[in-house]
Amino acid sequence: MRRWRLSSTLLGAGATILVLAFLGIGAVLIMTSSFRSRLEQRTDETLLEQHIANRIQEGIYAQLVLARGAGNPGQAPERTEFYRLGARVHEAVREYLFQGLSNDERTQVERIEELHSELEVVAYGIFRLAADGALPAGAEALEGLVDRATRLSREVDRFTEMRLERHAEFKTQLSSGFRSLYLAMLAFGIALLGAFSGLFGLLRNRLLRPLAVLASAVRRLGAGDLDTRVAPHAQDELGAVAGSFNEMAASLKSARSGLERKNAELETTLSQLRSTQRDLVQSEKLNAMGRMLAGLAHELNNPLASVLGFGELLQAELADSTDPRVRSAAVELSAPLVAEARRARSLVRTLLDFTRQSGHDADAACDLGAVLRAAVRLRSYAFQQAGLTLLLESMADLRVRGDADRLQQVFLNLINNAFDSLNDRGTMLRIGAERTAEDRVTLVFEDDGSGMTAPESVFDPFYTTKPVGEGTGLGLTLVRRFIEDCGGRISCENRPDGGAMFTIDLILVEAEAAPSEGITPQVSAGHAGVAANGAAASAALPDRVAASVDHDGDVLRGRSVLVVEDEEPLRNLHERLLRKIGLRVLLAENGAEACEMLSAGSVDLVISDIKMPGEIDGLGLFEWLARNRPRLTERFIFVSGNLHEPHLAAMRAANPHRFLAKPFQTGDYFQRVREALQH
Repeated sequence: MRRWRLSSTLLGAGATILVLAFLGIGAVLIMTSSFRSRLEQRTDETLLEQHIANRIQEGIYAQLVLARGAGNPGQAPERTEFYRLGARVHEAVREYLFQGLSNDERTQVERIEELHSELEVVAYGIFRLAADGALPAGAEALEGLVDRATRLSREVDRFTEMRLERHAEFKTQLSSGFRSLYLAMLAFGIALLGAFSGLFGLLRNRLLRPLAVLASAVRRLGAGDLDTRVAPHAQDELGAVAGSFNEMAASLKSARSGLERKNAELETTLSQLRSTQRDLVQSEKLNAMGRMLAGLAHELNNPLASVLGFGELLQAELADSTDPRVRSAAVELSAPLVAEARRARSLVRTLLDFTRQSGHDADAACDLGAVLRAAVRLRSYAFQQAGLTLLLESMADLRVRGDADRLQQVFLNLINNAFDSLNDRGTMLRIGAERTAEDRVTLVFEDDGSGMTAPESVFDPFYTTKPVGEGTGLGLTLVRRFIEDCGGRISCENRPDGGAMFTIDLILVEAEAAPSEGITPQVSAGHAGVAANGAAASAALPDRVAASVDHDGDVLRGRSVLVVEDEEPLRNLHERLLRKIGLRVLLAENGAEACEMLSAGSVDLVISDIKMPGEIDGLGLFEWLARNRPRLTERFIFVSGNLHEPHLAAMRAANPHRFLAKPFQTGDYFQRVREALQH
């Protein structure tokens, strides 16, 4: 315990010496600064007094010159200048009184003021003599003026000398103070040096040597020798530090394994971050591709509308023929054409949905068995021709949340992928579904093909194992998006005995909650599927067209419709469809031409594209009608290939009956026209 107190005392003594040293140095600096400030102040005062003396001397000599020339022309201005100079001299003399003057110096200043007053009195007399014309008599006065000016100048010089003598005395005193300060600093420095020398000798034995031992141990520990220890040499502060060092070394040794585990975890995290970075790069690619596909999809809608519309008209015409061979052509030739056009329309809408996240009801429900059977039916012929088995296991009635068309597209995509895999190796694709929980359904697609190279990456954008030009890497990305949109989950893994297995988990919906049934024939997956369903399509279309022609025929026949469309094939399609139900058709290529036609006459209905060349597009035409034919706005139908634009959202939500998406089916077209004319 005595050594513990001694070490503390040594440290306290050292701190005290340092404090005293800093205080002494601070005192010296303050005194030196004070001496310097006083010296600078006195120097400034000397310079100022010298400047005042110069001003007085200059003023006296200037007044003397003006007084000696009093008889010259311009007397009044010279006299005025004399008075001004006198005032300046008087002001300068008064400035001396603000300085720190002794009694003798103040007496001398008063003597200077007295002599200057006498000088001005003599000068005033000279000016009066000059004014009275008695200038020769003023010669004696001029001599007196010069004598007083000379005496005044000597008195000013004497005052200056008095002040300089006083400043010299101050500098002598200041120099003596500096010498005393330097001697005190020297004595203080010698005392500090002796104190530090004695303190250092004690500290070297009690502190520095133990610290050197501790520093050496720290270096060994830093080099990785975790077995390094320091033996405490005494029960003092350094002994406590040595004990703490030993505890730290033991803790570091036990923590090394933990750090190694953390490093492994960090490596894993870094790998995940790199993977995330790659995903972000892929996401940017996907965004760019999405914008390009959106523009391409919109451009494809117009020609698709013509192909689908004319195809359905052709199918209806052929189906109405009395010739069996012509009706057979409707089944064998026109039905595949219409089905493929509908398939292309569904793909285009899928691309638009993919880029805009809209267009489907997230709360829709459908019959899972019906959707699966429709998808299998479309691809069963291709499997049969390739010698492969496509097995759909029987299942109970299961209704799931999801849009029927989208789910059918998902199933077709998985079936097509399995078909490509089975062509390399394998024989069968099995599809099964079962209810796994109260509100869930699990659907399994498993094949015995070549399997997946990287199952964890198959849903990543642009990932594909197909040769260049045979795949975009977006199919399974869309599949996952569609499944997640309806609240489901999808995963992929390789089967232990070969092949791939996709598992889809969907939300089960009670039968009474389902809003719709069945599958619309909008998605297909190959010519075999089209052929298998061509008969149904060919049979359905003529009935729809015929029904549209005959329904309310007397009400519609003869009424006029203005079609505004910039593409000629679509104008012809509109004209054929409308004439088929007995309407009189007027055609315009752009909004400006339509305005001219509407100004010249009236029509019962306006059907217009939205995007058209020229100053007036479809929306501009609608606004023109709102101003000039407001009643006709209730009978206005927008037909466009891109109804997902944000600026149309509010208008379309408020009036959905005014919009029809390209490409359209003839039945939907006729129904929308009939509803508008009956409005």
